[in-house]
Amino acid sequence: MREAPSMPDTVGYFPYLNLWPFVRGLPDDVERVIASPRALAEYARAGRLDVAILPVVDLPTLTDRYEPLGDLGLAVAGPVWSVLLLTRRPIEALSGARICATPESSTSVRLLTLLLKVRYGVRHWRWWPTPEEADAWLVIGDTALSIARAQGIARADDPSDACPPEAPVPTAPLDGDAVSRGPASVSGAWTRIYDLADEWTRWQGLPFVFARWVARRDRPASWRQAWYERLSATLANHLPRLHGGGPVDGLRPWQIAYLRRFEYRLSPVALEGGERFRALAAGSREGDGGSSP
Repeated sequence: MREAPSMPDTVGYFPYLNLWPFVRGLPDDVERVIASPRALAEYARAGRLDVAILPVVDLPTLTDRYEPLGDLGLAVAGPVWSVLLLTRRPIEALSGARICATPESSTSVRLLTLLLKVRYGVRHWRWWPTPEEADAWLVIGDTALSIARAQGIARADDPSDACPPEAPVPTAPLDGDAVSRGPASVSGAWTRIYDLADEWTRWQGLPFVFARWVARRDRPASWRQAWYERLSATLANHLPRLHGGGPVDGLRPWQIAYLRRFEYRLSPVALEGGERFRALAAGSREGDGGSSP
C-alpha cells in the first residue's frame, strides 16, 4: 500500500517589505499564508500555521502551541519609518483625543497605549474608526512607509532616490520638512509625526522587538531545527548583499536603507528590550485608557 503524500508546511508571514530577507526565495514546496499581524495571530490560535512570524504581543498566549525559532525575528533600535503616529497636536496633549488605530497590528496598538499612558501621562482617549475626524492616526507597514517617503524620512543617502513631489500620502497630504519624531511641525491636516519605535528607544534605551519566528511544539525538534536552518540560510544569502552597498534584486536605494534598519537575528540587547516591553505591557492592556467611539 502506497503511503499518502505528506502535506506541505504552512508558513505565515506579513505582506510587508521588512520580511523580504526572510521570504525572498522561500521554496515552492510550502503553503503560504500572507496576512496582517493580527490575522496571523488568529490563524495561529486556530492551529492553521506550522511556521510563522508572529507579533510579540500575542506570543504569551500561544506558548503552549508554538516555540521561538532561535533568535530569528524583527527588531529596531531607533526610527523604523513604518510605525507612525500622525497627530494634530503634541502627543502629550492627546487626553480626550480621538485616535484612529490600524486594525492590522495588536503590537503597535499596545506600544502606542504604553507610550501614551506611561511615558506621556495621557489618561483617556477614544478609539476612532476613521482618520478623517480623528486627532491622531496610527499607521503601519507600507502605508506608513509611503508617508515617511513623502516627508523625506524614509530615503537613502542617494539624492536621486528622493521621493517625487507627487508621492501619494493617504487622506491628508503632508508637506514641508519633517523628521522621524515629534515635535516636527509640518503643514497640512496632520502637524506632527512620531515614529513609535524611536519613541520606545529614546524612552527605554533598548531596541523594540516587533515579531519573532515560531514553529509548532507538536512537531519533532529536528523539524524545527530544519526550519531554523532554512530561514537562517535565506538571511545568510541576503544580508551581505543588503549591507554591501550595491544593487539588490531591483530594490530601490531607500528600500535597502529601510531593510538595513532591522535586526533579523535578535541580539541579547534586543531580547532584553522584548522582555522590558512584555513586562510593561502586562500592566497596560490594549484597552486601558481608550474607549470605543
